[in-house]
Amino acid sequence: MREIGSEFWNAPVGPGPNALFPPAVQWYASGRSALKAILRDIGPARTAALPAWCCDSIVTPFLDAGMEVRFYPVRRVQEGLVQEIDTGCDILLAMDFFGFSSSRTPTVSHLCVICDATHSLFSTSSPSARYCFGSLRKWCGFYGGGYAWSDHPLPMTDGDDRGYAGTRQKAMALKARYLRDKAAGHANDAAKTRYLDLFGRAEETLDALDAVPAHPRDVFVAANLDVDTIARRRRANARILMDAFTDLLLFPELRPADVPLCVPILVPDGRRDALRRHLIQQEIYLPVHWPRTPLHDDAPDPSGFYRDELSLVCDQRYTEPDMDRMVRAVREFLKG
Repeated sequence: MREIGSEFWNAPVGPGPNALFPPAVQWYASGRSALKAILRDIGPARTAALPAWCCDSIVTPFLDAGMEVRFYPVRRVQEGLVQEIDTGCDILLAMDFFGFSSSRTPTVSHLCVICDATHSLFSTSSPSARYCFGSLRKWCGFYGGGYAWSDHPLPMTDGDDRGYAGTRQKAMALKARYLRDKAAGHANDAAKTRYLDLFGRAEETLDALDAVPAHPRDVFVAANLDVDTIARRRRANARILMDAFTDLLLFPELRPADVPLCVPILVPDGRRDALRRHLIQQEIYLPVHWPRTPLHDDAPDPSGFYRDELSLVCDQRYTEPDMDRMVRAVREFLKG
């Protein structure tokens, strides 16, 4: 049985350079590092508006910079998502979710807008912003893959990544070996424990990293990433999942500009966590976007995203039989 989900171990490289990033892009050890560089460049600011549905790793850099964070609502509607931006904050963080198009209320023109392009990087539409940043680590096998750009050079801190890239490199190599051994019929559970431990140790390092540069390997792979393969395979896989779960979808339509990071569904009746456990037993490891933390205490959640959301993976590692297997496993649980 083939494992589905969990950490990446590879990245598809094409025959030559791509045009995914603007010439002004700068490479950082992680998306968090890139955001820290942007906030340092902006300088003193008192308040920041963030979407109420977001990862705590995005909230923390603003708090560390001494800002008050105010959350604006994100709601489910028939067409997908609406972000109700109504704030007079100094900084606005804007994002699209999961590579699908979402609608926003008009932004105030005097705000300094930062675009988190992590989810929308491969889509053909993106908001206008003074700053953009994100992470390629969510899309394929990068050590960190942090990037940022503006209309001028951004700060870069001297120093190293405290062993982060090296730890990720070892973890990815061990996972690749484990999957090869498993396919050959002699998987080693101790090896799996080892690479999971290394991935965890690398993650613990991220928060402490300043705006340090990316590993050279990440910079090369990003410039030569096979964008067409990533977009084509993700869209094909997403269609299978979306056709299977029309009543659970957060985004009911895959538009021509969309390249899904994953296919988010809302699991009814408080059964999301039980479904995750059921899938893990079948070696299907699906992420939740995002775990609710104390940083989200003031974040409104009118549509129950933190409680119900589950992300069905649709990435380029997998083909139609993998998607069909995931569909069967989810349906089996929901019928129970």
